[in-house]
Amino acid sequence: MSEDYRSAIGILVMGLTGAGKSTFISQLTRSSVDIGHSLESCTTSVDVFVYRRRHGQKVYLIDTPGFDDSHKDNIATLNEIAGYICTFYAAGNLRIAGVLYFQRISDVRMTGSSLKSLRILERLCGDECFPKVTVVTTFWSFLQGDQTVVGEERERNLKKEPSFFGTIINGGASMVRYSDSYDSACEIVEHTLDKRVSTPLRIQKEMVDKELSLAETDVGLYLEGDLLALREKYERVIAELSREYDEAIADSQDEDVATTISEERKTYEERIRQGVVAQKGLSVTYQDMIRKQQNLIAEDVHNEHASSARAIEEKSAREIELEEQLQRTEMDYIRQVNIARRDKEAKVVNAFQQGYEMSRKDVLEQLRRERTKREKFPQKQASRTLVDLLRVAVVDVVEFIQGAQRRSDSFPVESTRPKPRYAKTDPPTHWKRQKKPQQRSNTYSEHSRVLCQEATYQYYADEPQDDDTLGQQSDDDHMTVSYPEGTSVIGPSRSAHPPRQLRRAYDSHLAMQ
Repeated sequence: MSEDYRSAIGILVMGLTGAGKSTFISQLTRSSVDIGHSLESCTTSVDVFVYRRRHGQKVYLIDTPGFDDSHKDNIATLNEIAGYICTFYAAGNLRIAGVLYFQRISDVRMTGSSLKSLRILERLCGDECFPKVTVVTTFWSFLQGDQTVVGEERERNLKKEPSFFGTIINGGASMVRYSDSYDSACEIVEHTLDKRVSTPLRIQKEMVDKELSLAETDVGLYLEGDLLALREKYERVIAELSREYDEAIADSQDEDVATTISEERKTYEERIRQGVVAQKGLSVTYQDMIRKQQNLIAEDVHNEHASSARAIEEKSAREIELEEQLQRTEMDYIRQVNIARRDKEAKVVNAFQQGYEMSRKDVLEQLRRERTKREKFPQKQASRTLVDLLRVAVVDVVEFIQGAQRRSDSFPVESTRPKPRYAKTDPPTHWKRQKKPQQRSNTYSEHSRVLCQEATYQYYADEPQDDDTLGQQSDDDHMTVSYPEGTSVIGPSRSAHPPRQLRRAYDSHLAMQ
């Protein structure tokens, strides 16, 4: 890839629908971004936009859907956000340098969805990353006269109340005002980057370093508890509706009421069913997210090639017109030259030839421009930036897995993998049965033995494990990943451990020192 995304920095942009995220990004990047002016969300998936600082450094703005999105539930939104930022963290090619959380100052009160989104933010980042957070208050221009004083009082209340932003403000976060201008947006980004907090987000450490599922993370536990509380509430409502339904059925004159109650009960039962389906989305692991992203990349590559092929095959109307004009020019030239030669007018023939060559050259140049315009690869949009970032990250993670596989194979232990039955030799099409290797002595050469021991000691020095986990390796300790081209690589995950005898050798080595 021509563009290097490694060691890049990014800012996570979060907030409710209509809080001003898209307007902020549009002002900052000087690009067109879909902006919603109603309760209907325009940002329905994670997207990335590029902001270039004054000294040339690129900052990737990761635009996220609100947790009150009208198109998807909170768990699906969290799953998507976590998948991207955990992949970037595992690959080390994009560091989340800050988090911008947008809050409308014009809101009279904090709604239930606002409080829930704020709790998700706290658990997604963790108190150790609160200094990374910048709360951006928007819609100050909507406050006129005495309303400005009310807005300032509301701002102080948001900073002070622990149930609002008081907890993260006391933990090191800051709150700034956005005045709906390019300069204001630049100041907010620079203020966030100047904090220089290198600590990864809590969800990144939980899913990548600790290898927890999304349900086991802090934010996953919060959403699961919220789902369970909501389910209990719906079950109580259904029980009450069932009692009312039985009473209505007992009274034969209330059939319409019974029908209404029955429909309402079905509505709550459907909500419970949807909650159960949504809860299953929390059972994903980081490995599941990697597989999903690889499928996304493979689909994108296929669509990219298909669209490029269609663009090359389809001729524009102007191109067809120029080809027809070129044919008419050639036919007119042949007809005029034949007439001039019949009349034996050599000077006229030369004049026709010069005019024809000039006209033909002009038409061919226009035709070349049209074909170049058609065959030119389209410019990268915001979604292309996200896919390119993801490609680099996923490839890096796969290479890490390959490296872990090679390191595991280098240990002097018996392999459970079946030995190859045939060996391939030159020429490539010729196969022959592999000769049975001669029996060797039980001892390696002194040099090989020392190298194997040193590799084992270095492994345990870098990654110490508990005794009760040694030698235990289940099928879950292996993961299969697929490149977009369809090839597969199988290797142990980070939790795979060598057999117990290697740890004993390492302990003996320490005892002799």
